[in-house]
Amino acid sequence: MRVPAGLPWNKGHASTLSKVVPKLAKTLTTLSLIDEAQSVPETVLLSRELLDSSFARKPLATGWRSDDGGSFSLAGGGRLHLERQGVPVAALSDFLAPHNMKRIQKLDDGLRQLFNGVHAQTVTTFPIASCGVLLGFFCLFDCELQEGDLLLIELITSRVASRLMLLKKEQEQAVQVELSSRLMSLAGTLLRSESKEGLYRVILDSATELLSACQGSVMLLDGDGENMQVVHAKGVGSEIARYMRVQVGMGIAGRVAQSGTALLVHDLELDPRTAMRNRARFKSKSLISIPLKLNEKVFGVLNLSDKANLSAFGEADLKLLTSFSTLASLMIERAQIQEETCRLEELSCTDPLTGTYNRRFLNSRLEEEVNRSQRQGLEFTLLFIDLDLFKSYNDRFGHLAGDEALKVIAEVIKGNLRDMDIVARFGGEEFCVLLPGTCCRLGELVAERIRQGIERRTSPEGGGAALLTASLGVACFPRDGSSAAALLDASDAALYQAKASGRNRVVTAQPGFGPAAAGNKAAGALNPAQSPGRII
Repeated sequence: MRVPAGLPWNKGHASTLSKVVPKLAKTLTTLSLIDEAQSVPETVLLSRELLDSSFARKPLATGWRSDDGGSFSLAGGGRLHLERQGVPVAALSDFLAPHNMKRIQKLDDGLRQLFNGVHAQTVTTFPIASCGVLLGFFCLFDCELQEGDLLLIELITSRVASRLMLLKKEQEQAVQVELSSRLMSLAGTLLRSESKEGLYRVILDSATELLSACQGSVMLLDGDGENMQVVHAKGVGSEIARYMRVQVGMGIAGRVAQSGTALLVHDLELDPRTAMRNRARFKSKSLISIPLKLNEKVFGVLNLSDKANLSAFGEADLKLLTSFSTLASLMIERAQIQEETCRLEELSCTDPLTGTYNRRFLNSRLEEEVNRSQRQGLEFTLLFIDLDLFKSYNDRFGHLAGDEALKVIAEVIKGNLRDMDIVARFGGEEFCVLLPGTCCRLGELVAERIRQGIERRTSPEGGGAALLTASLGVACFPRDGSSAAALLDASDAALYQAKASGRNRVVTAQPGFGPAAAGNKAAGALNPAQSPGRII
């Protein structure tokens, strides 16, 4: 039997209706309070009180949909005692079907149990809905409704639905404003990350904070796009994370990476998409796995589990994480582009064998240091290093052994320098070292330390295959030259003075050293008598 729908409410009918139905006067007063309610909980509370007072002698129940839309909170009224939270929408789907609204339904055992064992045979349910969205419902048990009752119910449910919808829209707008503000703040935090590892950590920390999650991980696809590796994890053992590999298409994260679609799971064991036993390291059975992608191309997955209060993740959480994942994806792409740019720049300015800078970079950096030192009235020192008799070493032990020796020499040189110092392979077995802000005397000490380090490292006692030594020339700005070319000439001339003086020593440029002396490089060793140098 279908109950008549009743009359629509119009403010102009207030006077007439109050005469027809005496309790409407009180109802209208309460409705005015509902119209002024400032929150959804306040509206729900006033609505429950109004319905309870209007039908106090009849068993009744109200149901209110949760913010995430996934469940209902049930409350009893009149002679029915009922308080139940988190009733899944699925459990009420048939009961709340449109064809059952405003219609007398027979109560089966399942419905009686749902409503706390209510002793009734029938129930009539009315939707609290606006714009096609079901926000809640009101139902009466074992009662015959008069036209005035129907009119009252229609009046209350329509006004309550309008207020709830307005408040929910305001709430959604406020959430969007807050979300935008938080994402802007997070964007600044992500931009300040100094490394990829730091960025992954900030992304996961931010995501877990947004959703109050205790565990999570960031996984990225490898080069061939067939497997994923955990690059940062929270709440999972570091050893587990380090060796964890997930094949695309396998497991929860693997399927998310393959499909490019987020997965929200309320219960890992009951959800047919997962249907697996919960693992011991997870406290709850709810999780979110969301793809990290740009231009629909997936390059990773963000996983979260275990809310702090152990409740299930909802649609609101998924929506929030989706917005955040877009920002995180942009930051990861930015970091990868920066890394690739740095790698290409490094390849263009480094020597592939020794990992030191190359000659082109040295020339550029030396010009910059000359200009800076001139402006600020500073000194700096340039060292020219050449391995002694390296051709004989190559002829005896082979070029592979020679390459390994050059790598060792580069390590020794770098090990005796500051972070700000520059070492470059000038060519063949020659290296140059730039010591910014270093006077000549200190430069000589560094040069001697390098010479001794090479001798110790490449001697049999130091683990070397055979003895290698080096000769070093020292030139200082501005004393030995006011240009990059002049300093290179001076240090080169000092180097060949060291060669002519017996090798395996440090010589500092002196007056008379310069292009002419350095030019003797092609002719052979310098005569010490012709170009006197100070031997350290």
